[in-house]
Amino acid sequence: AWIGSPDLPGVLQQADSSVLQVHAVLSPQQGLFDGPLALRWVRQYAAVTPKPFRVALPAYGMALLGFDAQGAQVESESSLRVAGNGRELTVAPQQIADFLQTLAQQTPPRLRGIIWFRLPLADDRRAWSLATLRAVIERRPLNVDWQVKFRPQPQQNGLYDLIIHNNGPVDAPLPQEVIIRADDCLAADAVGNYRLESAPQRQRFIRISGDQLRAGQSRPLGWLRCQQLTPGGTLVTP
Repeated sequence: AWIGSPDLPGVLQQADSSVLQVHAVLSPQQGLFDGPLALRWVRQYAAVTPKPFRVALPAYGMALLGFDAQGAQVESESSLRVAGNGRELTVAPQQIADFLQTLAQQTPPRLRGIIWFRLPLADDRRAWSLATLRAVIERRPLNVDWQVKFRPQPQQNGLYDLIIHNNGPVDAPLPQEVIIRADDCLAADAVGNYRLESAPQRQRFIRISGDQLRAGQSRPLGWLRCQQLTPGGTLVTP
């Protein structure tokens, strides 16, 4: 917000160092972090500051509650207890990893390191897990591996609860869609972050709200009642 101000160089002269935060909600469509835009800000800032600086990167998500033309309330670490569903804004670890790789290849003058916001806590569901943050910092492969689990209901022939499971080593935003191929489906529905588009021999679960799912955790996807599931007939789009 200050990069274009003619007073910024004078302010920076008064401090030994500074931190440039490059995560912000400019609009819900742009989300919480935009890699190319953040890189441009870093280069602009490096051209202005005469002192060492660090860059603050996001390792968390947030929700916009009551969003309309007048604005929204922001919910992050703790609940605001506002009625209605919020719009979740998440940052994929791979986004940050790609940004760090570009920054390492084109390191601006006086850049001294990275500040992470925010450090993980067990009860902070929107912050990355410690394992994910460590993997990003250590530049390890961030492979995403989604698994759909079918849990048959006892004494309910052909009725399955569907669970989406993050089987990979890092946290990840929920997949965009899940397609399940099956025959003779009598009924189906989605829950939580998804809606259902039903067609003959295909049940398509489409994400309607974003959220982060930590490595090793699961989330309900929906349910279906079908006579036969097609082996290998599940397609997950990250």
